[in-house]
Amino acid sequence: MDKVNIRKKYQFKRQEVLHSDQLSQKIVENLLEKFNFEDQTISVFLPIQKFNEVDTWPLIEHSESSKLNFCIPKMYPESKELKHFMFTSKDHLKLNSWGIMEPIEGENIKPTEIDMVIVPLLAFDKKGNRLGYGGGFYDRFLSQCRPDVMKIGLSFFSPEEEDLPNEDTDIPLNFCVTPSKIYEF
Repeated sequence: MDKVNIRKKYQFKRQEVLHSDQLSQKIVENLLEKFNFEDQTISVFLPIQKFNEVDTWPLIEHSESSKLNFCIPKMYPESKELKHFMFTSKDHLKLNSWGIMEPIEGENIKPTEIDMVIVPLLAFDKKGNRLGYGGGFYDRFLSQCRPDVMKIGLSFFSPEEEDLPNEDTDIPLNFCVTPSKIYEF
């Protein structure tokens, strides 16, 4: 199956997910149990609600009580790049044209300053390859990060049995967290 059809398949599957809030909470619990977030600078995506993405707000809310260092990406469509800004509060976010909450302003964090990236995805395979929406924003950003940056995907689903089609520019995950299991690659 090609990337276009795999994307369609998973966009449909994700829209059909019932109790996504409970599943998202379980994913966040698994994430917090497995990984140490202290003294790390972590990039975390904010969910596109209309696409029923894994809800990362419980993770961010946990950070508010734990004083963890989260930064939030902001998309620049003209250059197809992501810039990251330190999260301070929801008051410093606004909805962009894609329906994604983004930072208005704040402390800009360089890709090389980030220790861990929570990566959005539609699908992943058993080798850690991920399939996003096709814009290349995250692969471009991840290529600017340090080689040792930890890349963690979040998914409602198990990995694809078949290897996902990938390009030389696609950057694989180190882990993917689901409601029932954490996959390591």
